[in-house]
Amino acid sequence: MIATTSQCLSTTELKKLLEGQLDADAFESASEHVDRCSRCQASIEEISESPQSLNFSKDPDPLENESACQFAIHRLLVAKPTVNTTASQGDESLPLQQLGPYRILGNLGRGGMGTVCLAEHVRLKRRCAIKLLPPARVAQPGWLERFEREMAAVASLEHPGIVRANDAGTEAGWHYLVMEYLDGLDLARVMRAVGKLAVPDACEVIRQTSLALAHVHGSGLIHRDIKPSNLMLTRSGTVKLLDLGLVLAGDDPLSCDDRLTTVGHLMGTLPAMSPEQLMDSRRVDASADVYSLGATLYRLISGRWPFSSDGGIATRVLAITSESPPPLATVHPDVDQQLSALVDAMMSRHSKHRPSADRVADKIQAWTSEANLKALIRRAESTQPADDDDAPAPRSIAVMSANDNTPPRSRGGKSLAGGFRAFGLLAAVMLLATVVIQIRADHGNVVVTTDGKETQVEVIPDDATEPDAVGTKPAVAETKPERLYLGKNFQHWMDVFQREQQIEAIGQAMRAVELLSRGEPQRAEAAKVTLQLGNEYGTRYVDETPDNRLEGSGGSSSNPERFMGYLTEVFPFYLPEPGLIEIDRQLASGNDKAKIAAIMVLEKYMDGVYNGTYYDERKKSASQYIANLAKTDTGARQLRNLLDHLGSSFESLDKHVRKRASRTGSILSSGEYDAIASRKAAWDTAIDLITASKSNIDPPAWIAKHVVDAVRTAVAEYEARPVDPVTGEDMVSPTQNTFGMMGGMGGYPAPPDWAIDPNILMAALEMRREGRLPFPNEFVVALITHPGFRWHFGLDEQIATLDGLVKDEPNALNLVLTAVDKHLQKLDSMLEGSEHHSIGYSYPMLAFTGRLYAAHVADIETAIQRFEKLQSALKANGFSGSNDLLQPIIEILKQRFNEAQKSSDN
Repeated sequence: MIATTSQCLSTTELKKLLEGQLDADAFESASEHVDRCSRCQASIEEISESPQSLNFSKDPDPLENESACQFAIHRLLVAKPTVNTTASQGDESLPLQQLGPYRILGNLGRGGMGTVCLAEHVRLKRRCAIKLLPPARVAQPGWLERFEREMAAVASLEHPGIVRANDAGTEAGWHYLVMEYLDGLDLARVMRAVGKLAVPDACEVIRQTSLALAHVHGSGLIHRDIKPSNLMLTRSGTVKLLDLGLVLAGDDPLSCDDRLTTVGHLMGTLPAMSPEQLMDSRRVDASADVYSLGATLYRLISGRWPFSSDGGIATRVLAITSESPPPLATVHPDVDQQLSALVDAMMSRHSKHRPSADRVADKIQAWTSEANLKALIRRAESTQPADDDDAPAPRSIAVMSANDNTPPRSRGGKSLAGGFRAFGLLAAVMLLATVVIQIRADHGNVVVTTDGKETQVEVIPDDATEPDAVGTKPAVAETKPERLYLGKNFQHWMDVFQREQQIEAIGQAMRAVELLSRGEPQRAEAAKVTLQLGNEYGTRYVDETPDNRLEGSGGSSSNPERFMGYLTEVFPFYLPEPGLIEIDRQLASGNDKAKIAAIMVLEKYMDGVYNGTYYDERKKSASQYIANLAKTDTGARQLRNLLDHLGSSFESLDKHVRKRASRTGSILSSGEYDAIASRKAAWDTAIDLITASKSNIDPPAWIAKHVVDAVRTAVAEYEARPVDPVTGEDMVSPTQNTFGMMGGMGGYPAPPDWAIDPNILMAALEMRREGRLPFPNEFVVALITHPGFRWHFGLDEQIATLDGLVKDEPNALNLVLTAVDKHLQKLDSMLEGSEHHSIGYSYPMLAFTGRLYAAHVADIETAIQRFEKLQSALKANGFSGSNDLLQPIIEILKQRFNEAQKSSDN
């Protein structure tokens, strides 16, 4: 924790805060102080009762749009609640002057979860910061559990770059967490004192932070709020990661995290947020922290955020979610291209393209040799910040602890933080060159609409008859106003679907009706009309950046591909309901294009995929919804209908698929690919639905019929395949490189023409165990030992499948041993010759068959020689992962060899 010498803001400063007249750093510092200061909160309430005292222009220019937004939010947040007003729980005085061995010296701050105080260990005379959970919170369901989980999480993060937890205990009903006491300045204050940092100093700050973040991520946690004010520079030159707003397993961060529910933190955190965090803060992973770290480095070096605040908050959100920032090398002359490229990678709009935190630490070290952070903080402490004379900025701040779960309360019980929870921090929906931001607070909504030139901010209080509007188009109504987007109502955007042919306009309307229908009776109709467009545009091809043409990228994707980009972006917000009902409707009555589109959105829903990224929590949420649905008679009937219509769509698409023998070696047409991929997705998704129902739904007959048909066709093709009369092997070489890296030892062979999907194989094996589907073991072994066969499962499941096969089928073991032995002989021959480039494909197959082979092969010594030779060749050519996979096999062989030697000696 950090020492504080905080001073309250003057009335002038508070007015400037509300009017948005403070720069970014001053706004952040002031808002953080107000968040924890009941005196300043009371002053704000007095000011808010006389809004005419605030200096707002009637015709604000674009630079004042953000002020309008801030004021609109403020007006809503301080609105007096009309029902269920409770006394503040933040006014409880400390119960004792001492907690266990700690003497209380004073308060450092107050958060929603409790109080943070400065203390000293009585015997050790060592200062510390103590976070307290008051008895009133303990009595409320869930608070103590969360506090204890937080303590365990913070305590588990033992790292020199993270604020350390030293102790915990209970005293007179108060639970407390003891953390180390730090003395220094956060980087936001350092920058206010000295301006932008030298490149080496900035890089060293980020290097140390990256190491701390890597430790956080390695513990399965996410910080979620990386920015200069959350990086503490101590006098020893060490950077400490503060405000550990960690997302603990099972938490909804928007309902738990105080940082994400206050105006100050919203404004202060937004410039460093990743695109995915702005769009849906519940679905971020560690890569979001890396993006924020890149934005922080950008600011430390250049003195500015990557995206300008000109035009206001909505314009900035639009830029973050749709553009790449100017390269750092173009805004700072001392930044070389390599460092600029690293920052670009950290701030990639595609999260999967960002480096990990530990990778950032490794790469950025090249620019830190001349860093001197001790000198930097000395210079910052000796420089007086350029603040107002009547209220100089505090030298440092009190950092509230992680995960304060509710906003601080004012003396009158009003929530100044409001709690932006129900719709997410920013339910940002980009409409082509337009953005709508909807912020939910305890007493209503703030809706910001902008096209980059004009911004409208509308306040819609709950149960209000006279909503306030602030912005370029004031709106006054005597009844609750009709919801508008860019001045147009829901019906206008629905009509766009009937009259427009331009895919950009259709995409805009899809986004608009989804936003405007939230919580409205027209929600089902909006979902229906949106998915019906699949009758014209449905395909399996998806352009995940459908707006690119608007940015002048000159993309070449077709209208159907771009439509599917809009659909897969928008339709998930309709799921599970009314989306599942509309998916079922299109599967039942839509044309084949509509069926393809409906299958895709259902598949992505069950798989937890959004915008090309997998989210485990989305997948779990979908499965849980299906499980609950299947428990009721009505829900079970709905699921059975959905499965039946998946089956009819599966059959309908079959007419577009040629028989496998007639398409061997030929290129698939787009229509045929759509049909093949959609049929596979329909079957896989049906299995997912049945599995999620937890045996409450029986598989429809078409699922087993497809397995039978697929296996019988594949077995017939396997038995009719051309075979070398001398060697007995397939005429087509299994070592033929068809994809992957060429040269070196890369490249993978194609699967055989008679191969079936691993999911079908698993179902077939189960049906065979039940006596419903006979097929020869020779086919199974030839398939799973073929180097081109690709499992969808992890290594452990592959090994378990093989073990089950050998256990169930007496001759399967010999078939596997023979197949692996032939494969090793061929590899041995290739290594003796000059075909090293062709063996890189081999070790994945050997990884799951090799242990069984090693446990039963007769010629142990020869097997050891072959595996060691293969291991050395792969390692020498860059296949480092092969060592971990092959070494256990070699160890089994050596153990058997040693045991055989001992037996022979005896």
